[in-house]
Amino acid sequence: MTKEVITFNVAYIPGHKCFLLSMVYAYNSRAERKSLWSYLANISRGCHLPWLVVGDFNSVLRIDDRIGGNPITVGEIMDFHECVEECELIELPQQGSRYTWNDRHGQERIDSKIDWVFVNRSWLDNMPSYIANFLPEGISDHSPVSISLLNLKNNRQKAFKYCNTWSQHPQFLVKVE
Repeated sequence: MTKEVITFNVAYIPGHKCFLLSMVYAYNSRAERKSLWSYLANISRGCHLPWLVVGDFNSVLRIDDRIGGNPITVGEIMDFHECVEECELIELPQQGSRYTWNDRHGQERIDSKIDWVFVNRSWLDNMPSYIANFLPEGISDHSPVSISLLNLKNNRQKAFKYCNTWSQHPQFLVKVE
């Protein structure tokens, strides 16, 4: 645990699995966030469990993660991007609000994507499929996030399987026609 993040083990009882969960509330300044990037890198080096990293990183990851305000610079993205790469984090698929924070200044409003949900490769390999749903803003200037299990069984079509022995059936060509 630090002033910006708390990490703990979670027992996922229905799946008989354990995973790490890191909840982030990052500092506002780039210089202050350096300790967060270092902490996450240290966790990733020793992490062999599925790992879910969620929270307010107070940082954008891509040039198009802000509407309004000052243009995003490469320097603004660099530290966060390097951390995500070093930790081998993958953004959990998301739906809902694209921009998760706003400054609520009416006409000159700034919208940014600074709240994130990441997983590691072990999560993808060992846990069921989840999606991050960023809900519409409420009383906070951040969009709340709900992480939900995907029900993939209903979305998948069964694969067509062909047995070579079918072609030996006397009515095969008739049935195909």
